[in-house]
Amino acid sequence: MCVGGAFGLSGRIHEWSPAARQTVRKNVDIFKGLRQFIGRDFYLLLPQAPTEKTWAGWQFHDPASQEGFLQVFRVQSPEAWHQFVFKAIDPARTYALWDPYSEERFEMSAEKLRTEGLRFDLPELSSRVLRYRPIARSVARGRRLPT
Repeated sequence: MCVGGAFGLSGRIHEWSPAARQTVRKNVDIFKGLRQFIGRDFYLLLPQAPTEKTWAGWQFHDPASQEGFLQVFRVQSPEAWHQFVFKAIDPARTYALWDPYSEERFEMSAEKLRTEGLRFDLPELSSRVLRYRPIARSVARGRRLPT
């Protein structure tokens, strides 16, 4: 699913199989979790290319909460992977990142995300969405607050 603005469904929805309806439900639920960021700060992660033989990516970021998501695309690029650098995140924080489709979760420092970036390995004609939020700053004795 491409997340960058309006979302809609059309066609003979009443003829969809139960599996197709379940897939759409999952996509709608994910979109509902991302739409809060659509009107926030927007960053192209790579310049727009005049060809489809490239990677593309964008980031929606809420500067108040320091949360957001990015979506990257491998269209027809011969490169099997690309390193994307995050924009606007607080360099002093550590971020929780997760894929709303696979539910893979991990943490990474903003410093690393802003300088080295994050590697994406994707097959041609595919994309990946990653949500992120800062991890609560630690309290006494280095313990973290629950998020």
